[in-house]
Amino acid sequence: MNDNMSDHSPILTGWKEIAKYLNMGIRTVQRYECEHQLPIRRAGGPKGSVIATKQELDDWLTQRPKRQISTAQKPFSQSLDWRWAALQDSMEKMGELRKELNQRRAELRAAVSTLHSSIRVVDTPVPGVPAAVHVSVVTQDAAKSFNLLEGTEQKPS
Repeated sequence: MNDNMSDHSPILTGWKEIAKYLNMGIRTVQRYECEHQLPIRRAGGPKGSVIATKQELDDWLTQRPKRQISTAQKPFSQSLDWRWAALQDSMEKMGELRKELNQRRAELRAAVSTLHSSIRVVDTPVPGVPAAVHVSVVTQDAAKSFNLLEGTEQKPS
C-alpha cells in the first residue's frame, strides 16, 4: 500500500499500521486490545485481520486514564534515596568481604610458609633413616598440619 494513501485514509489496516499510528510497539497494541479495550475490529472472526479507525483510536487515547503511579511505586526522589541506601549497604558488605579476604590471604600465606618448611625438612637427609621412610613420615606430618587427612582413617605406626 502506498504510504501517502495510508496517511490520509481514516482506516488503519493491520497491527503494524495501528502501532505506527499510536507510536507504540505491535505487541503493546495487541496487549492494549485485550487489557484496555483498544477499539479494534476484526474481519473474518476472532483471529481475522484487524482494522481500526483513526477517530476511534484518538477518542480512546483521550478517554483512557493517564498512567497512574501505583501506591507501591515511590516518587523519583525517594527511589534515588532507596538506591543510595542500597549502594551504601553494598559498599559496607564489600568492605566486610575485603577484610575477610585479607584475613584468608594471611592464613594462606602462613599455610604456604608451613608447607615450604616441610619441603625443606624433606630435602634435609636424616642420618641413619632411609630417604623413602623419611619422606613418608614428613609428608604425613605436613598433611596433618594442613588438615588434609580429616575423614580418613590413619593406621597406627
